[in-house]
Amino acid sequence: MRSILLLASLALNVWLAITVVRLENVHYGVLLGACSQEDSLSVRDPLQRPAYLKCLEEEQTRTGPWYHLAYALGIL
Repeated sequence: MRSILLLASLALNVWLAITVVRLENVHYGVLLGACSQEDSLSVRDPLQRPAYLKCLEEEQTRTGPWYHLAYALGIL
């Protein structure tokens, strides 16, 4: 039972770390203006918003996921 809880906790932590890395990439992409000006202006239109978010998720803003995680956790 103890090992099952340990594995569940580990899986949850990995899942949360992946989510934090993805969200920090999008956050930093918005701050940098990583997508084009036309895409950022289309955020007001709800039909165009998914295209802007897809652009932000595809853009790699830092050197790697470990840097995103460290920055999001306040280590850097």
